[in-house]
Amino acid sequence: MDQADQQINEYIEGLVSDCINSPVFVSLSPDRKQQMTDSIRDHLYKVIAEIVIGALDKEQFSQIEHLEPGSVEMANKIQDFASKIPNLHKIIEDRLTREVEGIKNRSPLS
Repeated sequence: MDQADQQINEYIEGLVSDCINSPVFVSLSPDRKQQMTDSIRDHLYKVIAEIVIGALDKEQFSQIEHLEPGSVEMANKIQDFASKIPNLHKIIEDRLTREVEGIKNRSPLS
């Protein structure tokens, strides 16, 4: 894992912790908290993927659509494309902030 991946993972883990430590999750059992932690983490990573994939143009998308999901080749191409998307960091940060606020304000039982 390179430094950029590690920073992203640490950022996501901080957001997950912020969610799971919010008042709406306090009364959950440890097992349910772990389930919610995993669910929130997965959701936030999916949000990032949706943003990046949604920002690709047709040419870029055509270069990855037939690659094996999760492959090194796909990851490298997406990372290369993402590095060329203007303000991507800010777009992702803004969307994740909204997602976290939404998570923290709704019941985990809904």
